[in-house]
Amino acid sequence: MSKTIQISSPGQFSGLLKSSKIVVTNSAADDDDDEVPMRPKTIKLYTNRPHILGFDEADDVPATQTIEISSSDWDSTGTATIPLRFVKFQNVTSLVLYVVDGDGEGERCRLDRLRVIGETGEKRELGKLEKIGDEQGDLIPLHQNFLQSRQ
Repeated sequence: MSKTIQISSPGQFSGLLKSSKIVVTNSAADDDDDEVPMRPKTIKLYTNRPHILGFDEADDVPATQTIEISSSDWDSTGTATIPLRFVKFQNVTSLVLYVVDGDGEGERCRLDRLRVIGETGEKRELGKLEKIGDEQGDLIPLHQNFLQSRQ
């Protein structure tokens, strides 16, 4: 049995997401469990993928960020807060999480809650080009930020 888990956002986020961290929770297992599920140890994150990755493909495609969670990262409530690389997670429209392995020798890995922390922003549309002046090819973008910076 494989120790891998793959989680992806359903479709895409409703707007651009600026993610700063993820929070993973792994609660205590039920007492009647024969085998205690492992906590995730290695997680690969993929942003803005046009489709959900297969497990073989996830092994071959470079991750946006690979996270190694040590036992010291987990607090007393079974929660680990993992900071993300600021630059790599500024314009996220979709997210795939690939749990590569767990922190033990078991066959199961357990995630009870996954929170993506950050700020949402509106999707920006680039402005149109409009002809100005009499010379052919004399175009400027009508994007609001461009116009404000030119004043």
